[in-house]
Amino acid sequence: MTAPDDRSGRMKYLVILHAVDQSRPPDHTAFRRTAQDAGELVDGHLLADPSLATVLGSPGAPIHACYLLDVDSAARAVELASLLPEATREGAGVDIRPVMFTAAGDY
Repeated sequence: MTAPDDRSGRMKYLVILHAVDQSRPPDHTAFRRTAQDAGELVDGHLLADPSLATVLGSPGAPIHACYLLDVDSAARAVELASLLPEATREGAGVDIRPVMFTAAGDY
């Protein structure tokens, strides 16, 4: 199943950033500039401190940010995400997932 999209052949991916140490937010400038200049950055959010979260279950490292990309391929989403410091930082990680539904109306 491919994710719905506004533009033929393109897909949306959610890039979810995890980090154990969130005391110093990493610099996402290179990622944001590259994705935005290419018209592939749809949205992004830096989340509040995990101490303010309500957590259900037992997740791994806390999520601290996420970005929504609109790209031609999964390979391009991975290429852009590799620009993020979390992709190589100890105690951090990047989760790249296709978006299956873009709105509640899609159900």
